[in-house]
Amino acid sequence: MTPVPSFDPLGLPAPVIVNLALKVFGFWVHWFFMGMWFSGLLVALFLIKIKNPDLSLVGMRIFKTMPIFIAFGINAGIVPLLFIQVLFPNFFYTSTILQAWFWFFIVALVLISYYGIYFFIFNHEKPERKIFAYGAGWLSSLIFLFVGLIFSSEMKLMVSPESWSAYASFGPGGTVNGTSLALSIQAVLRYFMVFGLSTVSLSAYLLFDNYFLQKENQIRDNIKKLFLFLLIGGILIFGLAGHKYLGYIAPYLKDFVLWKYLPGVAPLLTLLVGILYYKKPSRILALLTFFGALLSLLVNSISRQIVQIEELEPFLKLKDLPLRVQFSPILLFLITLIVGLFVLGYLLKVYFVETWRRDGLQNS
Repeated sequence: MTPVPSFDPLGLPAPVIVNLALKVFGFWVHWFFMGMWFSGLLVALFLIKIKNPDLSLVGMRIFKTMPIFIAFGINAGIVPLLFIQVLFPNFFYTSTILQAWFWFFIVALVLISYYGIYFFIFNHEKPERKIFAYGAGWLSSLIFLFVGLIFSSEMKLMVSPESWSAYASFGPGGTVNGTSLALSIQAVLRYFMVFGLSTVSLSAYLLFDNYFLQKENQIRDNIKKLFLFLLIGGILIFGLAGHKYLGYIAPYLKDFVLWKYLPGVAPLLTLLVGILYYKKPSRILALLTFFGALLSLLVNSISRQIVQIEELEPFLKLKDLPLRVQFSPILLFLITLIVGLFVLGYLLKVYFVETWRRDGLQNS
């Protein structure tokens, strides 16, 4: 058996179920906001270049949300990364060392992409800077897509200790070069599954924008058509990749039959309600479709966690991990999390209210 570094002797600061619940919750919140930029940047850039002025306006509308959603998504992404280090530190640290240079440059790449988005927003209408603005926009989109590949590689390498030696290359003195990317077929399939559901997440935001924010009827009609197109496209990408991926993970879900099918059923139910909304828009159908998209992300986050635990089971039994409950840091984290969620909700409210007011002034 592949030697795995020993677990932290200090033990877990809270029961396993608490750590897992917080990890899944954090990833779920992160995934919704991540979907806005993961697929949203590509969609927005294509729409902006379309000759249809209403769709171009929708594309610009999506693009201008990017700074706020990237900020929220990155901050939310800290939570699952924190708890993956609490639960699986010996696996996580080893696999990140094997692809250290890629992992190290994530922060720099995200910063470049973040400022590239601002550069596009403030310069795309200036003739002398237009070509540079669009270059910055496309570069930002490609960077985020590449960062997604790095994460997909890391999550696969972490649960595959038996392949660590194959990805390890050594430099002078036995140091690890850290230049490996574990882009196996499973990692790539999971990448496209995440991309597909991220597009569903984007469509959910467009639906919210369509029904609750946008006042111009012509633009609302275009958003409604785009919403359904993205919802269907995202579910198709997810379904095609997921069907193939299920063949790899089915053995890990033999004791969790329900979670073998729920990740596919939830998006299909969301699509059904979305079609009903498209045919006859109403508040209740808009809310059901929006929350259906959120449910799809949550169900897949839970299923993803079950598979991760089962993949690591030959090397790690969570029930056997030492437990030394530390109430003070857990309490501080929970208080900070709750306060942060309230602040997040308030900022989103301010953003949407201001958007609504601005659109009202423009259309009056």
